[in-house]
Amino acid sequence: MTKKVWVILGIMIFMGLPGMMYAADSAVTAEPEMLSLDRCLELALNNSQTIKAAEKKVEIAKTAITEARGAYWPKLDYSIFADKAQEAIYPYEADLYPGASTDYSGAIISLTQDLYPGGKSANELQLARIQLDMARENERQVKQQLTFQVKQTFYQVWLAERVLKVAESSLDNMEQHVVRTENLYKIGTVSKYELLRAGVQRDSLKPQLISAQNDLKMAKLNLAILIGLVKERQYSVAFNSDQLKIPAQSQLKMDKILESAYRNRPEIRQVKQTKTLGQYQEKLAKAGYQPKISLIGQYETKSLDYISSHWNDGKLWILSLNITGNIFDGFSTTAKVKGAQKNVDLTKIQETGLCDQIRLDVEQAAQNIQESLEVINANQSNIDMAKESLEETQERFGEGLATTMDVMDSELALDQALNGYYKGIALYLTAQAKLDLVAGKD
Repeated sequence: MTKKVWVILGIMIFMGLPGMMYAADSAVTAEPEMLSLDRCLELALNNSQTIKAAEKKVEIAKTAITEARGAYWPKLDYSIFADKAQEAIYPYEADLYPGASTDYSGAIISLTQDLYPGGKSANELQLARIQLDMARENERQVKQQLTFQVKQTFYQVWLAERVLKVAESSLDNMEQHVVRTENLYKIGTVSKYELLRAGVQRDSLKPQLISAQNDLKMAKLNLAILIGLVKERQYSVAFNSDQLKIPAQSQLKMDKILESAYRNRPEIRQVKQTKTLGQYQEKLAKAGYQPKISLIGQYETKSLDYISSHWNDGKLWILSLNITGNIFDGFSTTAKVKGAQKNVDLTKIQETGLCDQIRLDVEQAAQNIQESLEVINANQSNIDMAKESLEETQERFGEGLATTMDVMDSELALDQALNGYYKGIALYLTAQAKLDLVAGKD
């Protein structure tokens, strides 16, 4: 019976093996996933731990508002007590009941309502609201920075893919040149030296190809980590530069961009919120000078039981109005007020410095856009010329009027023009993303 089972298992494995091999081969040869920029941004926003931490800070700030609002509600407290004494608790009881022990128990319920806390509750609530706004601005800032990082890395992957294709094309052209040289050598048109030099020039391009492959791997790994993909996942970026409209000159309106940056940058909003926070902290500190008024209602029930068989119990209502204040606290409140005022002055200085930095960031981003346009336009005009030069040089080589070095120089010129153009595109798109970041655009 055991032998029969093994035979059946063997047949099943044998029959299933081709399907398993086909599935494995399909997994290896499957086309890589194409990721658009929007998809990468979506993945990054969903998977980023930094954003999740910023969102959690917003939730925590919301609970602080609920806590601050609790100061406006009345406070209901209770107390339950039970005492046992070997002797009478009060002196007069000891005189009335010599040698008596006492059991004393009861409960107290009190209701306290602050009528005037000196402005403390109102200012604490305002502080909590400002801190919530600051947490939200921090969340905006984290998302904006992540958006820029994703765009920058996405374009780096795209550039690395283009550079690799240029390297592959260049090596393929040199392979064809070697074949052409071998044919010409066989019919005696070129020398053996020319054939050897063609092979050497072809082999010199292989390290460049390997370097381009490694650069692409690292760029893809950086993007995968940033958007939360597993590193083994194969993908390629979906971006068509031919559909991109490149202006001849930058047409940025700097006044409007600066106005937007001063209004929308999370950093500038946060420093303004910090200034407002300092103003409320000053008011909160000054509340230490004010009296506090509260209304307290208390209900008490107790019983006093003597071993001497004397029993006494009672119920008591108490309603009291309390006014408390500070006469001298060692200048602590004064120091808090001055400290809060200094913080307000500090934020004013920081705001001025931040505005200067924002202007510098915007100017730098605008210059980078203009420089990238110059790079694009210069190389774009060179590409067609380099292609035509390479074709002519190859024809002249076939006629014996050019050398392998001439072909190599033409190929190098074309590679430089193509790589320069693609690099300019990546720089332009990255500079645009940087301008969105420094302008505070969501």
